[in-house]
Formats: sequence, C-alpha cells, structure tokens
Amino acid sequence: MDFSLSAAQISKTLNQSFPQEISQMMVAARIDEPTVRMRDRMEITLPASIRSLGSIAGFGLPAGETFRVNTTVAGTIDYDPAEGQFYFVNPEVLGVDSALVPEHLKPIVQQALGMISGQLLDRIPVYQLDANDRKQRWAKSWLERAEVRGDRLHLLFKRQ
Repeated sequence: MDFSLSAAQISKTLNQSFPQEISQMMVAARIDEPTVRMRDRMEITLPASIRSLGSIAGFGLPAGETFRVNTTVAGTIDYDPAEGQFYFVNPEVLGVDSALVPEHLKPIVQQALGMISGQLLDRIPVYQLDANDRKQRWAKSWLERAEVRGDRLHLLFKRQ
C-alpha cells in the first residue's frame, strides 16, 4: 500500500498551530503561516516579524526595531507512533530573505532564527494522522518511518 502526503496537506495541518511567538538571543519573533516545499527533502519557509529586545551593541540595531523576514529551513521528519504525529527535526537554515535586514546583521539574525526554528518546529507536529480515517488509522498501526521522495512525504510500513 502506498500512502503519501503532499506539501499542501502538511502546510494545512502545520498552519493550524500558527501564529507562534518565541524569543532567542535578544530577538523576538512572531512567525505566521509557514509554507512547506518538498524537493527530495522537506523545506519550510517561516515568514516572521522580528523585533530586537534590546540594543545589540556594536551592530547598530536599536531596541524595539522591527522588520519582516522569511527564513527557509531544511530538515528531516521524525515519527511519533504513540501519537501518530510527524515532527520536523534537525533544521538547517538555508537562507534569510529580507531586504530590510542590514547585511552586517544577517549572520546574527540567521543564527537566532536557526535556534528559534529548531525550538519551534521540534515541538509542533507538521502532520497528525486522523484517527477517524480508516486508511490513516491503519497507517498509524503499521507505519515504520517516513521519508521525502520527490515532492511528497512517503510513509513506509513494516512488513507483515
């Protein structure tokens, strides 16, 4: 039996947990609806409003300054069989896209957003199998692991 999920299905489930607010390294972020893409790996773009919590000495970023930024992270999928939930783990920041972030601040913002995305995505399921759906209930019982192939998340089952 082949069972796979599209990026749109995963985005729909993931977006139910947003917006989220989190702080790290003198930066507060409000992350809105993420976008999921799959191209032989899962990538999540996190659109965020970033606000400095204090003046970052030597970098010219005054306290309270806010700007919009998109951060794209790639990672792997982990499955929790007890809950029937999939989590995005081992995030790696691929890039920070914002014309408003001064070039000399991008490494700091990228590091902070890497930590923020790791903390955030590690605890929010990107997908939950539906216990009311007969096919997904079966999948929960027999699922061994999940992997991204092409543009879909394929669920791989134990041999019976």
